[in-house]
Amino acid sequence: MVQQELEELRLKEKALVESIRCRIKSEEPECKVVYLPVPMANAKVDYILIAMEPSFRHWAKTEGEAEEKVQKGFRSFIKSWDDFAFLYSVSQFLSPSYYVTDVSKAAMKVKDANKYRECIYRESVQYLQEEINIVGKPDSEILCVGRAVHAFLKDRMPGVVGKSPLLHYSGQAARERKRIAERNKDEYAAFKRQFENDLTPSNVLAFADNYMKKHDVPVEMRVYILEALARNKTGLSESRKQLMYAYYRDFTLIKGTTRPT
Repeated sequence: MVQQELEELRLKEKALVESIRCRIKSEEPECKVVYLPVPMANAKVDYILIAMEPSFRHWAKTEGEAEEKVQKGFRSFIKSWDDFAFLYSVSQFLSPSYYVTDVSKAAMKVKDANKYRECIYRESVQYLQEEINIVGKPDSEILCVGRAVHAFLKDRMPGVVGKSPLLHYSGQAARERKRIAERNKDEYAAFKRQFENDLTPSNVLAFADNYMKKHDVPVEMRVYILEALARNKTGLSESRKQLMYAYYRDFTLIKGTTRPT
């Protein structure tokens, strides 16, 4: 039931993004806008995490190439080590019952998203609310990822007001990751000791494979993404461990559990 309702919603989302793209291109023909759906949910969840729009960066050079990849099963949140460091942290430190989405599903370059975000979000929020109604339970908790999403949604959706946003997983927030770890050196060291055997590239890659299988990413696309991750020499870098620590801190507070010392 959940999957069927989401599939129907995807058609409406795609039509909206295509309409937005036509209007933007009438002003800026070189601006790239592509509908990039999020991984499908199969059941209602305890936590819904809402991020910013996906970036049109690295994974495709043209709109045509992007649309072809989407047709082959490419989805948002499965593009990079940062994506999977985020998803792994949610699964391990918050709950296995979660769903990740973004406000608009309109992939754009950062400079273009900064220009058009507000108007695109205003048009997209009705479908975001519908999406939350489909995948959320009556007591599901809604968490914003990034300040821009929180600033937009805090006055528009119940369950968001008063909650601080989670750190965004983009590399653009790497300085904040480092600052959090350095400000809490002893606790960060304890975190790495406790999860030394868990926070390994092989574990995160295994998680990535299972995540994509669970969300029905076709095998050809799974292999393509896993091979791209394996070729990335930075892998599970210190910066990404700092990111995971930042999420660990936030999620233990949300759940009311105690962090190691």
